Amino acid sequence: MAYLDKLLAREERIILQSRRHPLFMVLNAGPYLLGVLVLWILALLAVIFVPEVRGIPFDWILAMAIFAVSLVPLAIGIYRVVHWIKEQYVVTNYRIIQVEGFVNRHVYDSALEKVNDVILDQSIFGRMFDYGTINIVTGSDSAINDIAGVSQPYEFKRALLEAKMVFGRWDDDMRPAERIPAPNAFEPQPFSREDAMPLPSAVAGAEATTDRIPNVAPAQSDQSRAILALTELRNSGLITDAEYAEKLRKLTQQ
Repeated sequence: MAYLDKLLAREERIILQSRRHPLFMVLNAGPYLLGVLVLWILALLAVIFVPEVRGIPFDWILAMAIFAVSLVPLAIGIYRVVHWIKEQYVVTNYRIIQVEGFVNRHVYDSALEKVNDVILDQSIFGRMFDYGTINIVTGSDSAINDIAGVSQPYEFKRALLEAKMVFGRWDDDMRPAERIPAPNAFEPQPFSREDAMPLPSAVAGAEATTDRIPNVAPAQSDQSRAILALTELRNSGLITDAEYAEKLRKLTQQ
């Protein structure tokens, strides 16, 4: 099981998964790997041009020393490449997840219900190479997540906003509306003169009916409205059959 799969809830699914632009990997790891290449060239030149002195192979000694030094920037460069690969920015139907680190993992997440705005910042180079910084703003009007250098930022922002819209629509449909309770059909209700049955004058000896009970249907319960909203979400394709079954089970147990 992948590390990201361990972070997901039971009904949580990934909508979009991205990482920093490859240009940042080149800028972070490139100088170290380039330094390794230069050191290896120097080691080769040492073998070719450094002569032996009194039978001591100074050429190979110098070459091995240079090669040993090159292992340090090589390890740093490889570490930064792997760190870039492991760094992930994920949008799910519940939250935004930011995973960083290789040896020590750091996970930051923001719930969709707390996100008020998504700000995209792009420099001229960001527009040229298609990367940018996503700032996620909460109710306190402060950016809690600065996703810097994300690749294809327009698609990331669009997926985040669409996920928030679907989450908000689901939250509104499942929240019972506040309303005045309808009258109970089994309790006597007040009625006016217009509600009374007119006296039958055409039939002799017929019994006069002076009143009747108004036709009032029972009020629809909050649970029925919630189930109806849940069914509409499933029929419109906003939730899966598995999510529908799980949320229906929770509603019927209340």
